[in-house]
Amino acid sequence: MIRNAALRDAQARIGAHTPLTGDCGLHCAAACCAADPDDQNGMLLFPGEKSRYTPDDASWMKLVPSGRYFQGRQVALLVCGGTCPRQRRPLACRIFPLGVKAERDSFSLRMDPRGTGLCPLIGSGLSGLCTGFIDAVTEAAAILWQNDRHREYLIWLSQLADEHAAAFAPLRAGLHGISRKDKIHD
Repeated sequence: MIRNAALRDAQARIGAHTPLTGDCGLHCAAACCAADPDDQNGMLLFPGEKSRYTPDDASWMKLVPSGRYFQGRQVALLVCGGTCPRQRRPLACRIFPLGVKAERDSFSLRMDPRGTGLCPLIGSGLSGLCTGFIDAVTEAAAILWQNDRHREYLIWLSQLADEHAAAFAPLRAGLHGISRKDKIHD
């Protein structure tokens, strides 16, 4: 049971909406759900979400320290074992591959740059996703935006995504700029 009303309402608003009409995991062998033996890849939990998970959930996931801090507290990272009860997914899983681009006074949706190289839907942009999913995520973000703590968290997540995009921009630019003659040969 989620005790945080904003979080509960946001998850309820998304409901069963998914990025594509069918199972998007069929396009990439469910890359975002793949088990990670190093516990490095997972979803950052929203404020108040960690209390939702109990030892009974250990069969499909584990919570590990993320090494990221929001308002002085380390954010938990949920690492999936590869399959999950869909109704138990954290909010970050429900909105992926979308992310919120947040400023102090407003927000918009974007493809989450942290999914680059993982999710094939990133390249299609918003136009490649179901409009019902985009609308549901927009409404869920608006619900969270009304709560001061969640608004600050969305801004913080947006900054993390911006940092990720900036860190990998030279790599992406370099990969696009390599010509056949520039390739290294043995």
